[in-house]
Amino acid sequence: ELLIEGHNTGCFDEGSSAYKEYCRFPTETLYDKHGDCDCHAALVGAMFAACGFACCYLVGNTELGGHAAVGLEITEDLNSLRQYNEAIFSKDNKDYLYIETAGKCMIGHVPAGFGAMLQGNEYYPIDPIN
Repeated sequence: ELLIEGHNTGCFDEGSSAYKEYCRFPTETLYDKHGDCDCHAALVGAMFAACGFACCYLVGNTELGGHAAVGLEITEDLNSLRQYNEAIFSKDNKDYLYIETAGKCMIGHVPAGFGAMLQGNEYYPIDPIN
């Protein structure tokens, strides 16, 4: 869960913006203190990139409907993350660790019903900011 005091992670766009579906820019999510899965995934992906980590924005379907999350690229210096093998997926010959950004999940844990997020979904690489 995002550790931002007073941040509402259970908020859907329809109740917090003028649009039914709206992916906020990372700064909007911080400012508004609202956002759903796509808003939080965009924010976390931007934070990883700003810290120099390659990652991807992951979009797919779960048993509960459409969803967005982040995949952190497992580079040589992050090999210790391979211990979370049930949360690792591969895209274009790169391994990523699934990171749930909308709810209370530990890194390396895929929530029940979200296993489909690890296979056959759209993903958008986010290059690190050097």
